[in-house]
Amino acid sequence: MDVASGTLTASEGLDFRVEASGTPYIGRIEGVAPGSRSEIAGFRNGDLVPFAKLDPQTRYRLLSGVYAHEHLVVTVIRSGTPRAIEYTSGPAVPQTRWDLLLGTAAIPWMLLFAALLAWRRPDSPEARALSAFLSLNQLVGTLGPGDWASRWFWFDLAMAATAYLILGAAVTLIAYYAGLFARPLSRLRQSLGIAACVFAAAGTIGAAWILFGVVLGIVDPVNMHGSVRFMLAVSWTFALIALLAAVRASGGAERGRIGWTAVSLTPLLLAEAPFAFAYVVLGTTISGYSITGQLLNVGSFVAPIGMSYALLNRRLLDLGFAFNRAAVYTGVSIVVVGTFMLAEFALSEWLGSGRNANLIAGAILALVLGFSMRSIHARVDRVLDSVFFRKRHEDERAIRALAQEVSHITEPEVIVARVCRLLETHADAASAAIYIVDGAGNYGEAVENDPAIVSLRTWNARVDLHGIGSVLNGEFAYPMTARGRLIGVLVTGPKRSGEPYAPDESEAVAQLARNAGFALDALLLRSNERNEILEAIRQSNEHVLRAIGELVLAKHQP
Repeated sequence: MDVASGTLTASEGLDFRVEASGTPYIGRIEGVAPGSRSEIAGFRNGDLVPFAKLDPQTRYRLLSGVYAHEHLVVTVIRSGTPRAIEYTSGPAVPQTRWDLLLGTAAIPWMLLFAALLAWRRPDSPEARALSAFLSLNQLVGTLGPGDWASRWFWFDLAMAATAYLILGAAVTLIAYYAGLFARPLSRLRQSLGIAACVFAAAGTIGAAWILFGVVLGIVDPVNMHGSVRFMLAVSWTFALIALLAAVRASGGAERGRIGWTAVSLTPLLLAEAPFAFAYVVLGTTISGYSITGQLLNVGSFVAPIGMSYALLNRRLLDLGFAFNRAAVYTGVSIVVVGTFMLAEFALSEWLGSGRNANLIAGAILALVLGFSMRSIHARVDRVLDSVFFRKRHEDERAIRALAQEVSHITEPEVIVARVCRLLETHADAASAAIYIVDGAGNYGEAVENDPAIVSLRTWNARVDLHGIGSVLNGEFAYPMTARGRLIGVLVTGPKRSGEPYAPDESEAVAQLARNAGFALDALLLRSNERNEILEAIRQSNEHVLRAIGELVLAKHQP
């Protein structure tokens, strides 16, 4: 039973269910099967349960579920005569329903993802809000009535109340998360966030009141109390609309971050609202509860799949390089070991049994797999890249493509603009700048003896700007060399995601810096030569004209 709604449904751990009878404070026993524990104890279908005559613990257990081998004394009315029935629940039975298994599998997956967010981006308000939501949302389905049962009744009651508080907090966190993007917020988005929080608070308070009211006997558990569930459903709906509105209002890299989060969470949020509305529309029907519960469990399982896909493929967190290598080597190992086992079995069957046959089969397979290892590795790498790491390789290809194209650009200003814009888009750099050496040996504000400039000239390799004492402001400085000298510096800021630059990504940026250095040097050198030639021509023309004028004057002099 969901105490927040006051709806009577099949109770977890019991082999019968308590349904509404049509009379206030009176339930009806149904679902008693022949030969079941409930029939042996004395229950019969149609027995009436006067909730006012039950103690708080028995009333709560009948409506929310029992733990294994719990003993209850239940008063029922049969043919107008009250009687007390002693009932002991059975052992804990593992859940086998497919949707419950999906929901259970989603819990550690989503908690792991929440921990990963908190670990990798602790300074980001977006990551903190999303991590908190993912964690709290999983706890709701673990601590609530029907999901949590122990030997301590009042402790279970406290856990149920905590679950409803967490439910309201989870809705509020989604609204808060949506409000972190595309600021300042429009009035419509502000209204959506406020509405989600208000309805979540009202629904949470109402749910807690019903929970304790049913236990204390001051609230009728038979009535549906659909208004509370309706408020919770409305709060989820407003939170979802606020999230989608944030996606629409965002742009650039920010839109990519919230967009993939919204895509991943939408199935879960869509399931939450219908699950809540179903209690209002479907009432006490078990089929309606089952369908909406299945939707919620499926949504809980789909959400971590989408988040993991965004993590790896769209770089919601920039951990792709480490995952790439781990996934590739795992995939290669699975292919090699699986192929070896299957092929060895097939060859052994073909060659016959015996020690010599096994040795021959093993030798043949070792030779074939040894020569095929390079091909297997390449194919596995290609398949995993196309499925999980496409965004990373798309960005790397874009950087290397500009590194090839930059030599064909004819204006220095265009080179600088395109390089900086590309790194901010495809390397997620918060900033990018190019400093060209001037006539005095300075690179922007950095003089020729700046520690970073000296290191770049000496080693011709990337320099980490942290703790080096350079006036260059950023994460890394890449050398731009030509004709054996440092003609410029490419400085990239930290990633907007807070993640480090991956090795393959950094190598692509270094290649871009080298090629851009050659191109800029050629353009600047060509420009200087052209100016010198034009100046020589101008001076030569003036000299010729002056000489001609002198000859003309000499001719006309008497």
